[in-house]
Amino acid sequence: MFGQFILQQGIELELEADMDDVIDFIDRDMSAFVCGDYGYNIGSGKGVLNSEWNLIVRPKNLATSVLEENPVGYIQVEKVADNMTRFLVPPKVNGREAEEERPSDHEAKLFFSFVCQTINAFQRRGYVRLPGYLPVE
Repeated sequence: MFGQFILQQGIELELEADMDDVIDFIDRDMSAFVCGDYGYNIGSGKGVLNSEWNLIVRPKNLATSVLEENPVGYIQVEKVADNMTRFLVPPKVNGREAEEERPSDHEAKLFFSFVCQTINAFQRRGYVRLPGYLPVE
């Protein structure tokens, strides 16, 4: 139920952190996230230095190091103010109604796990305050 909500709504967080710290977290820590036999590869997209970054997240088979073609999702990071950064993962479903356009169970699981691992890591770093940690699988 919660996984379906995340697929349809994505997440948007106001992080109590400088944008440089969030970008450093993305570069260093997100590549260590794991879901089953898959990891995550974060690739650069377009951006405006010190203001906004758009990134693509692709699943990587850990046994073969092969990146899958379909992305897990996208990340948008934007500086709001000093020590405040907006972090957005757009929805995976995004209003798609046709069955063939919906993410597969595999894609949905990778997306949900990635989002939950991200939120948990932000909480451990003190960038957000939540009542507890989210399940990652």
